[in-house]
Amino acid sequence: MMTNREILQIAMEQSARDINCSADDFFGSQHVIVKSGVGAV
Repeated sequence: MMTNREILQIAMEQSARDINCSADDFFGSQHVIVKSGVGAV
């Protein structure tokens, strides 16, 4: 059984991968600019 915290962490990691950033960026105090596109690095 997973806790809500674990589920939230996994969801944030997946969302970060989807938009090419880090899960920590969601809680940062500064804006993050990421490249868009398939396989963007």
